[in-house]
Amino acid sequence: MKLKIDGIPLAKARHRAGRYGHYDPQDKQKKDFKICLLSEISKNYKEASDLIQGESFSIIIDFYFPLNKTESKGKKEGKLLNLVPHTKKPDIDNLCKFFFDCANGILFKDDKMIVSLFARKQFSDNPRTEVLITNLTTPLPEGIS
Repeated sequence: MKLKIDGIPLAKARHRAGRYGHYDPQDKQKKDFKICLLSEISKNYKEASDLIQGESFSIIIDFYFPLNKTESKGKKEGKLLNLVPHTKKPDIDNLCKFFFDCANGILFKDDKMIVSLFARKQFSDNPRTEVLITNLTTPLPEGIS
């Protein structure tokens, strides 16, 4: 199943300690991202409902970041052609963690079911997150073992 979520990719932030205990500073961002994810899934509900029944998954995920507006035309072209890699923050593992936290219970029961992952960061005029998720196992119908 292919998904495209528009907007600048978000990375998982550390939990914070406050006066009344630990809290997640990204609660609102996660809720907003889940709404975008559900909206994207609703475009192909049948494929999504089959997907969540799986037991293991392979994911290819591309994070597209905006270009710096003050850079020269040559640098921008190099970034758009992937000649200049995106080596700045956020870290790619934190980007994946944020996505997996939001997709838990929506695309798969738990992110421990992901057995294969390929992720990359790139530049684009259109910031977004693109995901290709593949069900590696199709469960047998009930009653068959």
